Amino acid sequence: MHEIHYPSIPFTTPIQESLEPGCKIDIHGRAPDDHESNRQHQLSLSSTVPASMHVIHYPSIPFTTPIQESLEPGCKIDIHGRAPDDHDDFKVELLSGPHIVLHVNFRFWHGEHAVVVNASSYGNWGCEVRHHNPLDRGEHFHLHITVHESHYHSHYHIKVNGHHIADFPHRFPYESVQALGIRGCVNVEKVHFEDFPFHNQGGWGNHYDYGHGGYDGYGSDNYVAPDFHEGHHHHRHFC
Repeated sequence: MHEIHYPSIPFTTPIQESLEPGCKIDIHGRAPDDHESNRQHQLSLSSTVPASMHVIHYPSIPFTTPIQESLEPGCKIDIHGRAPDDHDDFKVELLSGPHIVLHVNFRFWHGEHAVVVNASSYGNWGCEVRHHNPLDRGEHFHLHITVHESHYHSHYHIKVNGHHIADFPHRFPYESVQALGIRGCVNVEKVHFEDFPFHNQGGWGNHYDYGHGGYDGYGSDNYVAPDFHEGHHHHRHFC
């Protein structure tokens, strides 16, 4: 499936493969409100996806995508996929420049079947927090991450297949998160962001100014984490 949300009208998009019997194209929108608009053949397009959600289907791994708006309490990130078939691992990370604000590592190693949660700044890792890995090799999963903040306990609430795994404290401000990254041995079917402000719904998935060179090469052996340009406002979060 390929989806385009809230395109500007008039609008064209390439169809990358030849049409075949059974191919479907669905357009959801709203008819014009007045006769003048009708004569101009205008159509207001919308989406079956609620305005409070942004969905990505079948991303290639390794994968990064910008998070276009600052995380807030109640924001949710859901990832659906299938765990590796062998003794390998995969990681889901929230990124901010050279920093990993949240690192969730599902390990299926010989002698270690665990979920390791951590964070790092300039490559310096904090104390690992280890939890039981509820997944079997090759099993389908639903990873759910919610930003939680209260006067008593502020953390990322992490669940897998409906089961609570961890509450990981915010070691760095969640407002600094710029991107979601997924790497390792995993098949991802769907990623969706829910309950964000979505003040600019049409901008999600488009170009994003990170304030650095971006995450090219993420997940590869020669990846070099980018650093913020001098004077970038996120520097203050990692002093």
